[in-house]
Amino acid sequence: MGNPKDTLLYKIITKIFKTGGEIAYKNLKIDSIRALSGGKHLKLTLKQDNNIVDAIGFNMGDLSKEYLLGDKVDVVGTIEINSFGNKENIQINLKDIRKAM
Repeated sequence: MGNPKDTLLYKIITKIFKTGGEIAYKNLKIDSIRALSGGKHLKLTLKQDNNIVDAIGFNMGDLSKEYLLGDKVDVVGTIEINSFGNKENIQINLKDIRKAM
């Protein structure tokens, strides 16, 4: 196993402590994308190298048509724990997303 400080999750958590909660992360590749709740919300899996993080964009479902698998994006959001069923995972609650520059 590599250095845990090289993981995407470690980098995200480090940014949280530096910025007070909201993070900006650049150049993440869309690994999966779909609209939820009848097109109301946006659900993404974002990847950088071999590191993956889930993201949710409430009331952003219309953006599912603007992005494709493999697109590179910059995101801003807060980290939260998603509890669904008997499963918990860390996800980014998106505040904004754009195509990477």
